[in-house]
Amino acid sequence: MRKIRMKTLIVNKNTPDLADDQRRQIELMSEQFSEFNNEIIIHNCVEEPFLGKLHGHYQALQKNLDKAVDYYWFNHPDLSFAVDRNCLKTLLRIMEENPNIAVISPVHNGGYINMHKEGAEWHPVSTCDYLSLLIRGDVVNKIGFLNPVFKYSWGAIHEYSYKVYKNNLCIAYCDAARMHHYGGTTYGGKGVESREEYVKKAKKFAGNYFISEYGQNWDSKFTQVLPKGVISSYPTHRKIFEESFIKPNKINNKKKGNLKRLMAKIIRVFGFMKNFLYQLNLNSDKEKKLHLGCGKSKREGWINIDVDSKLKPDIVASAVKLNMFKDCSTSIIEACHLLEHLTYDEAENALDEWFRVLKDNGKLYLELPDLRRCIELLCEKSGREADWFAMIGLYGDVAGIKKDGMTQVHKYGWTFEELERSLKKAGFREINKIPITQTWRKATKYKRDMRIECIK
Repeated sequence: MRKIRMKTLIVNKNTPDLADDQRRQIELMSEQFSEFNNEIIIHNCVEEPFLGKLHGHYQALQKNLDKAVDYYWFNHPDLSFAVDRNCLKTLLRIMEENPNIAVISPVHNGGYINMHKEGAEWHPVSTCDYLSLLIRGDVVNKIGFLNPVFKYSWGAIHEYSYKVYKNNLCIAYCDAARMHHYGGTTYGGKGVESREEYVKKAKKFAGNYFISEYGQNWDSKFTQVLPKGVISSYPTHRKIFEESFIKPNKINNKKKGNLKRLMAKIIRVFGFMKNFLYQLNLNSDKEKKLHLGCGKSKREGWINIDVDSKLKPDIVASAVKLNMFKDCSTSIIEACHLLEHLTYDEAENALDEWFRVLKDNGKLYLELPDLRRCIELLCEKSGREADWFAMIGLYGDVAGIKKDGMTQVHKYGWTFEELERSLKKAGFREINKIPITQTWRKATKYKRDMRIECIK
């Protein structure tokens, strides 16, 4: 994939914790790319009265508009991509492979009724989901963004899709990319209207707007620009919008409103409870042992952590950022053949982070290629195999790089003396070489690797 420049715009009103969690998730997803610049911006809506998240996204875009950007990713704060750590990678791959797609959205976790069969990674639609929109930079430059007059968002994507299809481009759902929407996390809170009131106003505005701006037959007009095979959702959505024109039964409406408010509270509590209990367990007093960069090797009794969600670790996270653990909360940390995959600066930051989460007298174990021994093997001219394992120790495994990309490249080489200096700088003591444990590696017979034990 070519070098991509992107800006992610997360708009937040009153859920800064969710916005910050999403930012960290996107940072991790961004690390999957070798040449990628993703500037993640959280735009806080501070204006009063609140003009809506769409207006917030519009403001954020105006402040960060850049004609050199390849993609903009517009996200609501109450989304989680923990259900699909490859979401961004999949979205970008499909956009790069299909230049006619102007806008693409991931689907909700669990899919939906009309979802395409397994194997169909994406399909064109008349409207997608404003909760998460990946839009090409050149499309934003040419067509603009969703109209911020839609304070309640409903209808904005309909007007935008009409403009997109008029330009012979398309809007798509990506069936191969997932997101989770917490939902009900903000409605009915202090100073925030209920979902019932929100929906009522959203329908009324959209219904009146389209008739006023595009005429009585706006849904037919929009349908006419759709290419063959794209099912029009405009007539159905028009009926939903114009429900607001019918006078409701006030008594039934009140009962429904009370029920919806209760359900919103239940959803809100349930949405946070799972995460709360998990965090509580992570930071309990029970002895914790962290296995960083676990790969396929899961250890029983350890918390297995890896940045690759496909490997199904206990926690998907970067070893450099262990924000889910409190200070002095773990007894042992082990990182086998991880440190060499970090740059020098990343490695020093990682050592600081591991020192932070270790308890006093906690132990750190590192296993990695010894730079000095790799060079010795090349100088000894012990044969092709010895040279090969020395080169792998220096640069990384060729097969692994071909399969998984830059994550398998070795970015820095360590001698014991150099590593000892960095460990002392981070605060570690009693730094010693001990026998390696991964003796199954073929490089073992050449004594290429070293194992380090040290204490906080």
